[in-house]
Amino acid sequence: MKNSRKTENNRFETAYAHLTKRQRRIIMKHYDYLLYLDYLLDTLNGEEKEAVQDYRAKVVTHIAALCEKWEAHNALTKKGILKK
Repeated sequence: MKNSRKTENNRFETAYAHLTKRQRRIIMKHYDYLLYLDYLLDTLNGEEKEAVQDYRAKVVTHIAALCEKWEAHNALTKKGILKK
């Protein structure tokens, strides 16, 4: 589990570098929520822990999708293809 979190952190840091300040604030709110879910994983057992793990995976997927979407949008804006 620790290695997958390290991989997630590396992915977020790479995508995070290409975002605007507003986008970074939104991602940080999501990331803070992930830290809370990590805390819950450490304190829960059984079915509750599995439910939190499933939900955490959905949050990670959502953050990755946001980063990819914004990264592509920012690249197109930078090239002048899209307007701000």
